[in-house]
Amino acid sequence: MDLRSTIRAVSRLPFVPDQLVEILCDSEPGAAKDSTGEDHTTFWLVVADQFAKRGIVSDRVRNKALEIINHGLDLSHSKNSACLRQICASARRCSTNYMRGLLLPR
Repeated sequence: MDLRSTIRAVSRLPFVPDQLVEILCDSEPGAAKDSTGEDHTTFWLVVADQFAKRGIVSDRVRNKALEIINHGLDLSHSKNSACLRQICASARRCSTNYMRGLLLPR
C-alpha cells in the first residue's frame, strides 16, 4: 500500500475533506473498513498524519486516529505493530491538547 502517494494525488482534487476520505477509503477498502485487518491502524494513522501536513481538516480522520491512539486498537495485526505501539504509547503519555495539536493542520 503506497498510501502517501495516493493521499498526495487525492488531496489535489477539488472536493471537501469528507469526500477525500471516502475516495481514500474506496481506494483501500480492506484497510479502511476492516478493523480486524492488519493495515487498518496504519491506514488511519497515515491518513491523519498526511491530512495534518496538508492542512486538511477532517473530523472523521481525527476522531479515528485519536481512537486508535487512546485505546490502542488492535495494533498486533499491523506489519508495523512495534512502531505503531510505540507511537500510540507516546501519544497517550502526552497531554490531550498536545495530541490534538498533532492532528490539526500544520
